[in-house]
Amino acid sequence: MNKPYSVLIAEDELLLARSMEAFLKMHGFFVKTCENGKQARLALLKGGFDLLITDLSLPVINGFDLIKEAGQLEMGNRIIVISGDHAEEHLHKKVRYIKKPFSLSDLLRCVNKCLKQDKEKCIIQG
Repeated sequence: MNKPYSVLIAEDELLLARSMEAFLKMHGFFVKTCENGKQARLALLKGGFDLLITDLSLPVINGFDLIKEAGQLEMGNRIIVISGDHAEEHLHKKVRYIKKPFSLSDLLRCVNKCLKQDKEKCIIQG
């Protein structure tokens, strides 16, 4: 049996964070959820994550700084940004972007593309 992919979610909207966590777990992923950038940064430093899903507007450490940290830890293009802002033009080309609101099935499709290192950039405009 293959080890499940490990996903770190950094999202301060508790209902959305718990919804994503439950949905991804239902689809076989290991998921850790953090409600601020500092918690997510500490989790990233401990390692073991295949994918980071982050909001940009996080308390303590914002999503942009978290993305930089993840890039230094060789997360590469295994980062998905979820945001209500029109921020895709400010993101690195390898970062995938989903605009809030979005469906959980769209999130799952983007997660799968990202983990398969699909060259197609996943941009979903809620």
